[in-house]
Amino acid sequence: MEESKNSVADIVPIVSKITEHKLNGSNYIEWSKTIKIYLRSVAKDDHLTEEPPNDHTRKLWMQDDARLFLQMKNSINSDIVGLLSHCEFVKELMDYLDFLYSGKGNVSRMYDVWNAFHCPEKGAKSLTAYFMDFKKVYEELNALMPFSPDVRVQQAQREQMAVMSFLSGLPSEFETAKSQILSGSDIGSLQEVFSRVLRTENVSSSQHTNVLVAKGENAENARRVNNRGGNRAFENRGNDSNSSNKIVTMTAEEFSKYSQYQDALKASTPVNALAESGKTCLVSSSNKWIIDSGATDHMTGNHKTFSTFRTHSAPPVTVADGSTYEIKGSGTVKPTSSITLSSVLNLPNLAFNLISDLMTKRTFGKGHVSDGLYILDEWVPRPVACVSTASPVEAHCRLGHPSLPVLKKLCPQFDTLPSLDCESCHFAKHHRSSLGPRLNKRAESLFELVHSDVWGPCPVTSQTGFRYFVTFVDDFSRMTWIYFMKNRSEVFSHFCAFSAEIKTQYDVSVKILRSDNGKEYVSNSFQNYMSHNGILHQTSCVDTPSQNGVAERKNRHLLETARALMFQMKVPKQFWADAVSTACFLINRMPTVVLKGDIPYKVIHPQKSLFPLAPRIFGCTCYVRDTRPFVTKLDPKALQCVFLGYSRLQKGYRCFSPDLNKYLVSTDVVFSEDTSFFSSPTSSASEEDEEWLVYQVVNSRPTVGQSSVVDSDASLAHSGPVVNIPPAPAKPPIVQVYSRRPVTTDTCPAPAPSSSDPSSDLDLPISLRKGKRHCKSIYSIANFVSYDHLSSSSSVLVASIDSISVPKTVTEALNHPGWKNAMLEEICALEDNHTWKLVDLPQGKKVVGCKWVFAVKVNPDGSVARLKARLVARGYAQTYGVDYSDTFSPVAKLNSVRLFISIAASQQWMIHQLDIKNAFLHGDLEEEVYLEQPPGFVAQGEYGKVCRLKKALYGLKQSPRAWFGKFSKEIQAFGMNKSEKDHSVFYKKSAAGIILLVVYVDDIVITGNDHAGISDLKTFMHSKFIQRTWVN
Repeated sequence: MEESKNSVADIVPIVSKITEHKLNGSNYIEWSKTIKIYLRSVAKDDHLTEEPPNDHTRKLWMQDDARLFLQMKNSINSDIVGLLSHCEFVKELMDYLDFLYSGKGNVSRMYDVWNAFHCPEKGAKSLTAYFMDFKKVYEELNALMPFSPDVRVQQAQREQMAVMSFLSGLPSEFETAKSQILSGSDIGSLQEVFSRVLRTENVSSSQHTNVLVAKGENAENARRVNNRGGNRAFENRGNDSNSSNKIVTMTAEEFSKYSQYQDALKASTPVNALAESGKTCLVSSSNKWIIDSGATDHMTGNHKTFSTFRTHSAPPVTVADGSTYEIKGSGTVKPTSSITLSSVLNLPNLAFNLISDLMTKRTFGKGHVSDGLYILDEWVPRPVACVSTASPVEAHCRLGHPSLPVLKKLCPQFDTLPSLDCESCHFAKHHRSSLGPRLNKRAESLFELVHSDVWGPCPVTSQTGFRYFVTFVDDFSRMTWIYFMKNRSEVFSHFCAFSAEIKTQYDVSVKILRSDNGKEYVSNSFQNYMSHNGILHQTSCVDTPSQNGVAERKNRHLLETARALMFQMKVPKQFWADAVSTACFLINRMPTVVLKGDIPYKVIHPQKSLFPLAPRIFGCTCYVRDTRPFVTKLDPKALQCVFLGYSRLQKGYRCFSPDLNKYLVSTDVVFSEDTSFFSSPTSSASEEDEEWLVYQVVNSRPTVGQSSVVDSDASLAHSGPVVNIPPAPAKPPIVQVYSRRPVTTDTCPAPAPSSSDPSSDLDLPISLRKGKRHCKSIYSIANFVSYDHLSSSSSVLVASIDSISVPKTVTEALNHPGWKNAMLEEICALEDNHTWKLVDLPQGKKVVGCKWVFAVKVNPDGSVARLKARLVARGYAQTYGVDYSDTFSPVAKLNSVRLFISIAASQQWMIHQLDIKNAFLHGDLEEEVYLEQPPGFVAQGEYGKVCRLKKALYGLKQSPRAWFGKFSKEIQAFGMNKSEKDHSVFYKKSAAGIILLVVYVDDIVITGNDHAGISDLKTFMHSKFIQRTWVN
C-alpha cells in the first residue's frame, strides 16, 4: 500500500522518455503496449481509466498525472504533438491517440490487415523478418477485432470475417463496388454486401454487349494506348511472353472505334488517338486541349502557347500510335484565362495538346465529351437569363447590390459600363480605406477549413424573434451558411447541425474550425464535441480579430449588402434577418476575387442552376395568390405582400403579409419591383420596431442644457465607430445613451392654462395635440367635467397640472431638459449607490426588464415642485425560488401611528419628519437578479450586457423587504430597540430621555424628549441614507 502511494517523481525524473521509439502513427500498437507496461510497472495504470479524485489525494494525483503526461509527450513524434494541444490528462491523451491511430471503425484498414493475415508472403525476406512482420499483422488484427466474451460481439466479428473473405475473392471488375463498400463506416452484413455487388454486376451486364478480339500485332498498339504519353520507364510496362495469346474484352461500340483506329493507321493520316477508361476513339488535329488520364505529363506541339519556356534535353516520349517524339524543353502554358499549367513538355511535331489529370488530381476546369474525348472548354461568361433584359440599375438591385466588377463578370452585356452610382450602396457600404493586400493560403479541399463568427446582438429584434446570427464559411469554396439565433448559447447546436449537414450532403467532414475566443465557442460541450469528432479548433489570439479575418469580413459583407437592400426599398429594421438571409443567398451566387472569378455556389454545385427562380428586388410590393380554403369566388384572389427573399428548402419566393402577420412561400407571385411596400423607413406601427437614436449625456449631476444630439447611421452592425459631435471644452466626459423614436400618441383636450404659469421657470412642456388621429373614446371625460365652480387656488392647481405633459416614451422625455434632468438624477443615484455591475448574461439565466415611470410633484399651492423619473423593474417577470423568495415587509399599523401622535401631542414633543431619497435602492439583495440596461441609457461599448443587481430596485418583489431589512439593521446599530408588538416602531431609553421612531416604507417620523439623542439619530441617518427633506 505504501509503495502504491509513491509519486512518479520518486521513480523517474520528469525529463525522461518512456521509450526511445517515438510514436509516428504507424507503430501505435507497439508504442501503446510499451506505455501500458510502463504505467503498470510504476503502479500508475489507473491514470488510463480514472478521472481525477475529489478527495485529499487530488493534488498528488494531479502531480503524478502531469509528470506522466510530459513523459508520454516526450515519447511522441513532434509532428503528432501539435495535434494534442487540447489534451490535459493522460487519459485524454491516450483516448485521443487511440481514436486517431488504432484503426477501430476503419473498415478499409481492417480489410487490408485481414488480407495480410490470410495471404502472407515471405518473398526474399529472412525467416526472422517474415515472422516479425506476420506477428505485427497478427497483433494489429487482434487490436482491430479484440476477443470478447459477449456472444453478440463474436457473431458480429464472424460476420465481418465472412465479408472480408467474400470481398477478397472478387475479381478486378468489382473493384469499384469493393471500394464503395469499404469506404463506409459500417461494412454491413454478408447478405447486404452480396446484394450491392450483385446490383453492380447487373448494371454492368445490362449496359454492354461484349465482343472478343484476339490480340495480335495491332492489338499490341491498342494495349499501348493505355501507356501513351509515357517516357522510357513506362515504354515496356505490362509486356509478357504470352501477350499475343491473351484475350481483350470490348463493347461493340469500342470495337467499331478500334477498327476506325486501325484504318487510320493504315492510311497514314495524322491521328490523335486517346483513351478514357479503355475506350479508343479519334479526333482531328486542333488547338483544343484534351484531358488525358493516361498521359504522364502535360504536352503540346505548339511552341507559341508557352508564356515561359526553358530548353533542356530529355528522353523521347512514345504516344498512342507508337510514334516517338523528341522533347525540346518545358515551360508554363495558359490553356484558358483561368487555368495555368506548369512543367508542360514541348514536342514540336505533336499534333495535339494533352493535359495529364494524373498530375493534377483535382478539378480545375470544365469540358465536354466529343467522340469519347474529354475536351477542355474555355469559360465564357454568359448573362444571367433573369437580368439579360434588365437595365444596369435593375440588375444591380435584383442581384443584391454587387460591385461593378462583379456585375460585369456576371452580366457581360454591361462590360462597357464605366460606373454605377447607387445611393443605397454609399450609405450601406461606406468603410475605411484598405490597409493593404493580405497574404492568404487557401484550403485545398472542401471543408478542410471552416471560418465562423457570431454577430449581435442587434438593437432591434427581428420579426421572427432573432437577435444574433452565426456564419460558417468554407475556406475552399467561400460558400457561406448562416443560422439565426435568439441567444449566443445556440452556437453549439447550430454547429452540430451544420457539421451533420455537411457529412450527409457532401460526404466529407469538417476538419478545422477557426473562430475567435468567444465563450460560445470554448464551452466544455463544444470542446468535447470537437475532440470526439476529431475536429481541430483554431482560435484567434486575444485582441487579434484579424486572425479570424475571413469570417469578420464575411459578416461585414453580409451587413453591407443587407443595408443596401433595406435602404433601397425603405424596409423597416425588424426585417433585418430576412435582408441578411437574402444577402447570403445572393453573395453565394456572385463571382469573387478570392476564387479568381469563380462563384462559390458553382464550386460546390457545378451542375446546378444559379437561380432556380428569377431574382427580384428585395422589399418590393408583390401579390401572392390567396390559397386559403374559405376564399370565395367573389373575394380577391391575391394578397398584397412584401417580398423578403427566397426559401431555402422550397422552390418559391418568401413573402410577408402584414394583414395575416405571417410568412408565405409561393411561386404564384406577381411583382411590382418599382414600388416599395413601405412608404418610409420607419413605417412600423409598433413601438418595438422603432428607429434607434443616439444621444450624449454628461455622466455627472445634471443641469439643463448639458446634452447634445448626435447622428448615427443606425446600422444593423453592432461594431464600428459612432461619430459624435465634440463636446465643449469645459464639459466632463460623456457616455453614450440610446433612446427610441417617439410614437404618435392620442391626447384629449385639456382646459386652457392659466395666464400666470407658476412653472414657467422650469421650462416645462405645454400640453399640445400631437398627430392627426382623434381619441378612440367617443365619450371623452372632458365633455362631462366643469371647472366653473372651483376656487381660484384650485383652478390654478388644475391648470398647472394640465399644462404639464407627462412623456409617454423615453425619447419624448429625453427631448425635454426638465425630464432629461430627472432621468439623469435617477441614473446618477443608481450609480452612486453601486446598484449594479455590467456583466454578460450567464447561460440558463433570464433577465428582468425595466421601464421609466414619470410623475409631476406639486406644492400645496399648485406650483410644480419638481419632475420625478423613476426606473422601475418589471417584477412580474420574476420567478419564485429563482430570483426572489420572501417578500413580506412590515409597515406601521394605523393604531401605532395614532398612539405615536397622541403621545407627542400630550407631552408637547416636537415631531421630526424625514423623507429618505431612493429608499429602495439601499436594500441589499441576496438573490441573483439580472436586469436589462435602462432604456435610453446603455453604456458605451457595453451593448448586449445586463445589470447584475447588488442593491434592490423599485418594482422588484423583494425590494420592500430588502429596504426594511437594511433600515432595521442600521437603526438598531445606532442603539434603537424594535418593538415586539409592531416591528415598524423603534424606541430608545436613556438617562437623557426617550426617543420614538415610526417608519412607513420610506417616510420616517421621530419624536421624544431626548433632543440631543434625536439630533444624533438624524445625523446618523443622514450619514447612512440620503434625506430629501426633514421637517421639524
